[in-house]
Amino acid sequence: MSGKQKLRAIKHKASWVAKHPGQVVETAAGHARLAVQAGPGKYMDLRRQKRSHQFGCGIKTAYSQYEINTWRLAHSYPLVLLLVGETVNDERARELVALQAVVRCHFFAAPSVAEKLQALSDDMHIATATAQLTGVGTFTFTGLRATIMQTHMDNDIILVNLADMLPDHAYFETIQHVAYNYHEEVGIVAPSYLYDSQQYSGVEFDRTAAEFRWMGSVESDIGQLAIPRYTLTNYWHGLYVRFDTLSRLALSSTDINGSIDEVMSYVIGRAWQQNIRTLTYSPLQLQVVTLPNMKLLPFHTTWLLEPRRTTNAKGQTRVIYVLNATTVSGGIKVVFEHVNGLLKRGFEVEIWSVQGQPDWMDVNVTVKKFYNYQDIELALRDEDAIKIATWWETGPPVWLASVNRGVGVNFIQEFEPWFYPDDADARAAVVSTYRRELVSTTTTSYNQDELEAVGLRDMMIIPVGYDGSVYHEDKKVPRATDTMLAVGRSFFQKNFEFTKQAWLSLGDKRPALTLFGSEPDILHDERVQYHVKPTNEEVNTLYNTATLMVQTSRHEGFCLPAIEAMAAGCPLICTDMHGNRDFCIDGETCLMVEHDNIAQLAGVIERLKEDTELQAKLRKNGLAMAKEYEWSAIIDRVGEFYKSLS
Repeated sequence: MSGKQKLRAIKHKASWVAKHPGQVVETAAGHARLAVQAGPGKYMDLRRQKRSHQFGCGIKTAYSQYEINTWRLAHSYPLVLLLVGETVNDERARELVALQAVVRCHFFAAPSVAEKLQALSDDMHIATATAQLTGVGTFTFTGLRATIMQTHMDNDIILVNLADMLPDHAYFETIQHVAYNYHEEVGIVAPSYLYDSQQYSGVEFDRTAAEFRWMGSVESDIGQLAIPRYTLTNYWHGLYVRFDTLSRLALSSTDINGSIDEVMSYVIGRAWQQNIRTLTYSPLQLQVVTLPNMKLLPFHTTWLLEPRRTTNAKGQTRVIYVLNATTVSGGIKVVFEHVNGLLKRGFEVEIWSVQGQPDWMDVNVTVKKFYNYQDIELALRDEDAIKIATWWETGPPVWLASVNRGVGVNFIQEFEPWFYPDDADARAAVVSTYRRELVSTTTTSYNQDELEAVGLRDMMIIPVGYDGSVYHEDKKVPRATDTMLAVGRSFFQKNFEFTKQAWLSLGDKRPALTLFGSEPDILHDERVQYHVKPTNEEVNTLYNTATLMVQTSRHEGFCLPAIEAMAAGCPLICTDMHGNRDFCIDGETCLMVEHDNIAQLAGVIERLKEDTELQAKLRKNGLAMAKEYEWSAIIDRVGEFYKSLS
């Protein structure tokens, strides 16, 4: 987190404290009660537990027991447990009676189950008998809801399948905490399920296959299944429904009558249509005997698969790009090229971001600036448009805003966990945003392979391009015979240090080094010339002037400078940056070196600098390759793709 971000977070927290003094006092009292209850030693152990990590886009990791216990001391909501099943054996009945003694709850159950519980309990009103909960035949949720609202006003409900494992006391405390703390729009919470020795963390709607799929094992497990995630349907065992959700749901008695699986799937969907979210809290697990196949109901087909409006009154396709930033970046530049190109092709295009208008590139729209991602999501949900996430943190607001209106697209320019080598929580959170409900596109075959390994399938590959009217070979510019060009940027993925050390190792034989970017203090040397924020045209002149270019990134989603250099006829030395594999062919369009092999890179620089025939070969092949990546043709493909979603 940057200094500005930390300051912003502090100001936000101070503002919240000022607006909620009652909750601050309540929380402090909870801490005091927990310290007395647990004792000083255990209290400090709890306080040292890792807290949940909340990202700017709203994703949270698991709550600590300390967070749950502290909240629980100040909050407790009565429960109605809906016990589904025709019969219950004596052992399970005794477990339920014991549970009722420690959990503030009332049971609704089939007549035979209610009778057995009544016989084992001293509480004459432990259970309400209802034929609706036999688990056999038609399940009428609206009638049951009416009874609960009349007899147990303000009670939340939890559904329990008597054929599956009974939740314990800690389960109820945890799931209630999640229901009231994760997000203000969460009204239903489900656990993950353990079935046949495997964890299933909710159900995902696969838009391409038009079916619901359980989130189980994947080829590349980066911890994404441990991240709580929103789900459009779910199994009902252990399902928690808040009373305010129960009372707000717009349901009629004729909406749906079917099995309990079908009815609860419908209830969850109707809640989403009213912006009441269902969360699968993956860290909380329940063992189940069977895991039902979640069917796509006619309701889901109408809701999720029927064509949606994405045009304005003039018939223009509306496209809204959502950006995390508008500062200098190759990926952001690609988005701006899309925007300008689509505008020329008659699209209505907007940019929404938490940053304002860029000052480093001409963009032919006014950027709509928002305070945070939640504000973007709230505004975006009312738009009939194609809504495009361009960075992993923009994925959740785009998806949430596309549940009911418009079409959500995830434009993934690179496998973003690469940006967090030392943060396992962040890597897991990133991958959890790669959802099948969104239409996903990427820029290279390497990205596609990595994304397929974490569960995304059937992605469209639309490569990055360059502006051929700007980046091209200029015969009028004399090419130097002893000048090396590189991007002077300190971001760790760029690995400029490798380029620098190889260049310095050449000593007096080192060529003049031309750098460009926005960090002029990155290297001071008598043979270094740094161009600060040059225009695109000036960059093209640099490509045409240099003898060769060196790009030693550890990872790139694509690598624009590499293809731009080829388009300008500048011979390229580079590393395997993953995203450049489709066009950087060693010995044909570039010379490729091993990562951090300083001696090898120094030798290749010296060799290419002196070998004019090799320069000519790389130049010729690079120019031919670059023609395939001109923006004009690629933007045509982008436009056709978006129109196909309308």
